[in-house]
Amino acid sequence: MNDTQKNLSREEKFKLIGLTDIFPEISDETLSKMYNNYIKNKCPLYGNITIIKAKNEKVSNDSEKYKVTINFLNDILQAINHNTITEITQFNNVSKIELLTNQCNIVLDLHIESIINIFGKTKINYGSRTKMKYYVISVIKSIITNCGYSIKVVRERKFDHISKYTNKMNYNVTYTVII
Repeated sequence: MNDTQKNLSREEKFKLIGLTDIFPEISDETLSKMYNNYIKNKCPLYGNITIIKAKNEKVSNDSEKYKVTINFLNDILQAINHNTITEITQFNNVSKIELLTNQCNIVLDLHIESIINIFGKTKINYGSRTKMKYYVISVIKSIITNCGYSIKVVRERKFDHISKYTNKMNYNVTYTVII
């Protein structure tokens, strides 16, 4: 552990571990243990958190990329009965299961031309769309990262008790845009 890692603030440690909005009331001692384990193992304790880094510089709110992205995300959110957003960073805790509905595929079909015109076919893997089961999610991740934002993907394991000797493991995946 180097000197800069030892001098991180509480907020910086939470942000690095990826737990800022998950466990806000953790003692300093517990946070230090979690942080040290994170540094030692290079992985967080809570589920599996992945950060998909931005591919470009952050675009301005009045750019065409931003407008196309926010319109597409709002229509996706409306299709899954979520509140609409005014900024890309308000796209928070959206479940993978919700994004894989037929309504989201319909929204993608309605917006695909405008997305291609602004981002291009290569950026959104348009040629592979029929082969990809989760193409809607791929497009969402691609256009958000190309607008200069990162995405936090949280995978939680949940065990459902089926019988005395049987448990079923399910995964809940959520997507949140971060700066």
